[in-house]
Amino acid sequence: MIQTLVTFLLRAALVQSTLTDPLSWDDSCSPDDPALKIHSLSVPGDPIEISNDKPITVSFDSTVNTEIGSDVSVNLKIKKKEAFIWVEIPCVDKFGSCSYNLCDMVTKQNSTLCPILQKMGKQCSCPFKTGDYKLDNYPFKVDTSKIPGPIKSFGDGQFKIEATLTDGDGDSIFCVDIKASIKIDNKKGVFIDFDGSF
Repeated sequence: MIQTLVTFLLRAALVQSTLTDPLSWDDSCSPDDPALKIHSLSVPGDPIEISNDKPITVSFDSTVNTEIGSDVSVNLKIKKKEAFIWVEIPCVDKFGSCSYNLCDMVTKQNSTLCPILQKMGKQCSCPFKTGDYKLDNYPFKVDTSKIPGPIKSFGDGQFKIEATLTDGDGDSIFCVDIKASIKIDNKKGVFIDFDGSF
């Protein structure tokens, strides 16, 4: 679940950064008994460079504590630092600060997510069963050709991402705040389509 998990896969709080990893994260916004617990998350690079020509390397260690099923939504709020303020990136053609049904996302991205889940020894279907989900140095390719122009225009810089999973009642079952420094291939742009193919 990258990226998600990313995983999509992707706000601030940022308590676990290192000099060799400009991505920092904090899941203290999760409820006391979260459905998902992240133990580690790493995307090397300073800044993280993203283009069609070079995959990003993702490592993470997480535990699904309770089954995550078809009623779960992924809600993203993505902001970019512009001067002294954080500007929210709007939802444009299912890119940016959008909400998605988790199982629909798995179905639409099966060519990307199935190899990842299979590498972890997991089934490529909803619901996500309880257990450990771990990846080490997985090369994750981003197809930047499908990004809408308004999203590409945000360019590179400092980004904050709040990713929240909510159940069918709208209650939060998991939350993570991420901050990352991203360098974008200016010829091609970047962002991840969390609802279609990468």
